[in-house]
Amino acid sequence: MNKENFNSERLLFRRPTTADISAIFNGWASDAEATQWMGWKCHESPDDTRAFIGLSDKQWENDGVGPFLIESREEGVLIGSAGLTLVKPGELEIGYILARPHWGAGYASETLLAAIDYARKRDFQRIIARAHGDNLASAYILTKHGFTVPNNPLPRGQCPNLESQDYIQLDFEFFL
Repeated sequence: MNKENFNSERLLFRRPTTADISAIFNGWASDAEATQWMGWKCHESPDDTRAFIGLSDKQWENDGVGPFLIESREEGVLIGSAGLTLVKPGELEIGYILARPHWGAGYASETLLAAIDYARKRDFQRIIARAHGDNLASAYILTKHGFTVPNNPLPRGQCPNLESQDYIQLDFEFFL
């Protein structure tokens, strides 16, 4: 199994490269609406996206896992990204973002299911996820695919694109 790319029915998941900077920046990373609930700041310039690629490379080198770009297999265009972060041995955290033109097409569900399969094949035991309390679409997708509320709350995340950090955090876990 190639740990840096995998497929689902409609999507290709692959490690980002510097050749993707423009597509990432223009597709979703600089979109205030798309990034509002993300745990990273909306990109203000392609230099922010270049820095993301650098952090991604370090994450891949240090942990053997990291961000994936989501590409439509049919159209060959980037439609978003999914991050798999090593929390501790055997445990990953997932986050995902899609470019707004691709919302509502089932890509988030397909991404989540592919990530579960990827983690299972790599012998991870648990995936965690956090969602902003107003991000009902993400909460719905996570619970629809078997994520449950953990017994113990997850460490507090943040949504740096929102004025107030006073919000409800929804915690989820999935055992493989």
